[in-house]
Amino acid sequence: MKYMDTIQNGNTTEVRYAHKGKVYTGVSQCHPDDKMSPIFGGTLAEQRAVQERYKDQLKQFKEDYKAVERFIKSCNCCKNFDDTTKEGKVIYHQLNVLKKNIEKLEDQIKYFNELISTEIKERDKYLTKFEKLRKDKEEKDKK
Repeated sequence: MKYMDTIQNGNTTEVRYAHKGKVYTGVSQCHPDDKMSPIFGGTLAEQRAVQERYKDQLKQFKEDYKAVERFIKSCNCCKNFDDTTKEGKVIYHQLNVLKKNIEKLEDQIKYFNELISTEIKERDKYLTKFEKLRKDKEEKDKK
């Protein structure tokens, strides 16, 4: 993937990447009450752009898989097709390769979902602790 640009507008960060003629955009938004972190927002937006690319690639793999599956079904209808021949084995092997690629991409998408969720939760924990320490210090300074 080739990095294109990052756009920050208020509490929103948008990152765009180009890959094989398509543009993938990832967006992250900060809650209006929170302070915007350009680095954290950019990281989340970047991960979402990569995730968008994976989802697009997964869609293409599933279409390819269905096409090969339809081809095999049509071959099986032919009385001269023998799946024990070299050609038959190659066709089934190709189907299995596509299936493994689909499973890998589904795992990567699941990983990115978990990663994004974990990063947001960890940042919220950090900010909550930081805010509590700040309030405690202010109360201590008032006394």
